[in-house]
Amino acid sequence: LVLQAATATTTDSLRNTVSFSTAAALVGLPVWLVHWPWIGRSVRNDPQERASTLRRLYLYAVLAGATLEMAGSAREALFSAFASIVSPTPGATADAIARPMPFLLIGVGVWLAHWWSTATDRALIGERGGSATLRRWYLYGAAFVGLVLLLNGAQTVVESLWRIVAHAPGSIGPRPNQPAADALVGLGLWFAHWAALPRRLPQTGHVENETTSVLRSVYLFGALALAVIGSLLGLSQLLYYAVARAVGVDQPGGVSGDLLQAAAGPASIAIVYGSAWAYQRQALGSQTSPLQP
Repeated sequence: LVLQAATATTTDSLRNTVSFSTAAALVGLPVWLVHWPWIGRSVRNDPQERASTLRRLYLYAVLAGATLEMAGSAREALFSAFASIVSPTPGATADAIARPMPFLLIGVGVWLAHWWSTATDRALIGERGGSATLRRWYLYGAAFVGLVLLLNGAQTVVESLWRIVAHAPGSIGPRPNQPAADALVGLGLWFAHWAALPRRLPQTGHVENETTSVLRSVYLFGALALAVIGSLLGLSQLLYYAVARAVGVDQPGGVSGDLLQAAAGPASIAIVYGSAWAYQRQALGSQTSPLQP
């Protein structure tokens, strides 16, 4: 309403939105206020309740939901911001950037509150067995999703920039708005869950050793396999184009025109996934610290 967005200033849109959201909040808030303090009293009086696997399942499920909400909102805001750089339209741009911000801010608040609860539980009663497994599923699952988003976005950005540089005079190259947003969101997800958050785990006997975790190894080998497959696909396709053109095939694989333009896709895949391959080999070889070379 402050930004005078068309969707908020029509006759019924704002009233309907406020009415529905207020009703949902007035139903959900009392239910949460009844049960969450009740749970708080239980965990203060009974250490076994604090160590409950179902409690950790709830906490990490909420963390996962908040993470998805933050990632989606940040991606939408970044995409609108990048689009405004290419073709600025002040009113529409401000509305598009601001629209996902309330979801992002609320997601951050929910995430911080529940991560603080998990950190408090670890500090007081430790973390072993099912609790540690749930935390690893959350951390390594989010890290893998972030890595996939990062690699796909970065590859498309490199391909787009390649085509912009190599395009014929007078033609319009592709715009890397969405892949750039994907790459930045993926980088944030991956770095937070693979590097930053694991370093905040207490290095005591109350927390299981991460370097011997099966789920950590599954993540490392899964990420390595992803990087290897992507690199080999890019290199094989690039080699196919080069050899086919060398022996006189005009349209190898249905691709015609400038070979430099045709090489943008496979070359960008080989560059990005090859870099990931090199990093994952180092990470797999160290097995002591997420960022140790």
